Amino acid sequence: MDGFVGVLVSLIIIYTGFNISKDTVNILLGQSPSEETVEKVCSFIQKNEYIIGIHDLRIHDYGPGRSIGSVHVELLDSLELVHAHSIVDKIEKDIMSQTGIDIVIHVDPVGKVSKI
Repeated sequence: MDGFVGVLVSLIIIYTGFNISKDTVNILLGQSPSEETVEKVCSFIQKNEYIIGIHDLRIHDYGPGRSIGSVHVELLDSLELVHAHSIVDKIEKDIMSQTGIDIVIHVDPVGKVSKI
């Protein structure tokens, strides 16, 4: 009987340890954000008048207050580099203050596009 109880307790400890490890590993590897967070970041970026489009948005959650992301935005190629940089720099800072996500924005210059 003692052997059976010992095996049962061992299995409970192994099961609990596995679940704790699984949750910890998910946080360390970076979890995908919620759909609500993705939509919030996309709409925040797209409301800027100079942004023509966005793609390749990636956000990883590494625990409370540790979300890191990157995104490509399309700006007109006629914008001066300094102006384009100031636009994305402001968006990065605004996203950080509004959502807590530390995001890096890559600029893709595009030719003249008419928004519909």
